[in-house]
Amino acid sequence: LINTIALTFRDNFDRLSGGEVAERLKAVDSKSTVRICAPQVRILSSPPFFGVVFMNLFLIDIDNTVYPKQLGVFDAIDIRINQYMKNLLGMNDEQIDKLRKFYWNKYGTTMSGLIKHYHIDPYRFLDYVHDIDIESLIKPNPLLFHKINSIKAVKIAFTNAPKKHAVRVLEALGIIELFVDIFDIISADFRGKPNRYAYEKIINKTKADRYAMIDDWEVNLKTAKELGFFTVLVSKEHTKNVDLCVQRFEDLDENNLKFNMIVH
Repeated sequence: LINTIALTFRDNFDRLSGGEVAERLKAVDSKSTVRICAPQVRILSSPPFFGVVFMNLFLIDIDNTVYPKQLGVFDAIDIRINQYMKNLLGMNDEQIDKLRKFYWNKYGTTMSGLIKHYHIDPYRFLDYVHDIDIESLIKPNPLLFHKINSIKAVKIAFTNAPKKHAVRVLEALGIIELFVDIFDIISADFRGKPNRYAYEKIINKTKADRYAMIDDWEVNLKTAKELGFFTVLVSKEHTKNVDLCVQRFEDLDENNLKFNMIVH
């Protein structure tokens, strides 16, 4: 049984209170698949999601998670990041690699380190490094659409990229309508994964009953697991530090996907 809740953010959601949205979601039978048509995706920090209670909430990373790393999307972003740092700092490739690794280990992202030490404009940085030809790299994926749509949960994209990039990726894959929202690096006040702040902000905004998260970085799932989420790693390498490992998103068996209740 598949129930479709045909709501758009521009129309229906803007006219509903948080409680009314929650009641519509709760009305869907627990055995049904929730599909919310959301072409006008908005940032989670905006209404109406503050205080809305969902049943199961599935946080889905985007880059190298909903599409394979081999497509080269993140490679193209990496090139842009390195070029940005060359222009800013005048460093060579070896120096940039060392500095980026240091920032990754200390702050979680290259951008966080550049903000801390060089006071860069994060908006300009994000615009510059994500200015790539996504549409030539990513094509619609009907199998991925079916897989995500079959999971009995409300889905929110959770990414360290900006919303504009996330929307382009989800649209190119043909899956954007399956997500009720995007929680991006700006929503996280530039304190992205694996910083605990971003996860706690989502919890406080959504107040779901149960949570699960899928990501291609184990360190991002470490924080999620500490908070009580069910964790899924997309990787060819298996680890006991997460609840479930899959080589690609499409390999995820919804029968093995759990949603853990957490204490708010």
